[in-house]
Amino acid sequence: KPVPVARAKWGPPDPSGVLCILLDISKKVLYSGGSDGLLNVWPATNTNQHWKTTCEPCNVSKGEAVTCLALDGNFLLAACDDGSVTSYNCYRQDITLLKQVQIHDNGVSGLVIPVGGAGLCISCSEPHLCVSDYSKGVQLHCFNLVEIVTCIAHWRGVKPQDAPVEMDFGGGVTELLAGTAEGNILRMPLNIRQLQADFQAQEEADAEEAEMLRLMNMEEGDAEREALEKLEAAGPQVQASVMMIEKLGGGGN
Repeated sequence: KPVPVARAKWGPPDPSGVLCILLDISKKVLYSGGSDGLLNVWPATNTNQHWKTTCEPCNVSKGEAVTCLALDGNFLLAACDDGSVTSYNCYRQDITLLKQVQIHDNGVSGLVIPVGGAGLCISCSEPHLCVSDYSKGVQLHCFNLVEIVTCIAHWRGVKPQDAPVEMDFGGGVTELLAGTAEGNILRMPLNIRQLQADFQAQEEADAEEAEMLRLMNMEEGDAEREALEKLEAAGPQVQASVMMIEKLGGGGN
């Protein structure tokens, strides 16, 4: 079979080597990342023009290699060799850094945006597969797999013919494909909405537990002083309501 011949070349060449590329068709822009830790932006319509090479403060991870790129609307995500994922606003030509979240301990080998999960990303690093909220900078859940994951992909609203009937790919459930170093492709259904609900429930439970521990560790009299401070800060109207309740309660005894 004939070997494809390169019909265009974006330059100047990157001596560090290109590790990932991503094309934004709507903006006609090509993004690339390499071992120098920089995020390069090229106009897809002009191969002779280097539109922009980011530098501080848009350096992705202080020289760490950019290993993966993903696009979520106007938000660009860049994963690095230090296990972090950095988000950028690419609505205009001037790319602005939004947030960096440390997801993995080792380099990220795969990064995708799940269907039906606004502000979420799925990343992999060795045996770990993590679902994170990059907009808030938190990790929702991390799966520890038996095999080492080298790359990931997912069904973008296309339901496989042999998928379970209960899997609704438009309702926050997606099937993830994970390639492994052991030579297998794993099929993993993920309920994104359920992961978000579980994370929120755990956050609320942790907050309640922290509040209980704080109250238990209070010295005698601290609780009363704190209640009085809150009452004073609430204003005269609330104070009058509390006094009325206390008066009614006292009158009934």
